Amino acid sequence: MNTALIWCGLVAIFWGSMSVAVKMSGLTGGWVAIILATGTLPITLLGMGGAKPTGWPLIICMAGSILNGFGMLAFGKLVSLEGINISNVIPIAYALIPIVVTIEATLLLGESLPMSKVAALAAIAVSIYVLS
Repeated sequence: MNTALIWCGLVAIFWGSMSVAVKMSGLTGGWVAIILATGTLPITLLGMGGAKPTGWPLIICMAGSILNGFGMLAFGKLVSLEGINISNVIPIAYALIPIVVTIEATLLLGESLPMSKVAALAAIAVSIYVLS
């Protein structure tokens, strides 16, 4: 079995469950971001290994963590909105991620954009429309 597919499943289970737990908490934007970051740190320390990051890789990764922080604030605001159905909005938010990643990976990393990927992104856009 494809190891990456197993990890994708675990990501989906944990992040999907995290979304429901945060909505159940009733907390809002900033508090959600702080609590998620605080709870994440001890768990992620378990997975550390290899050489300590320095220089440019450290700076780039730190920029990514800042972007993640803004994403956590937006996520906290999203799940705390009154009258929303998280079974609609969270899949939409998560479905937008492959579109953003594909565009950025094509522009910044020089990854290819074959028609099969374009078709997959179009299918994602249709699913977002159906959910909204």
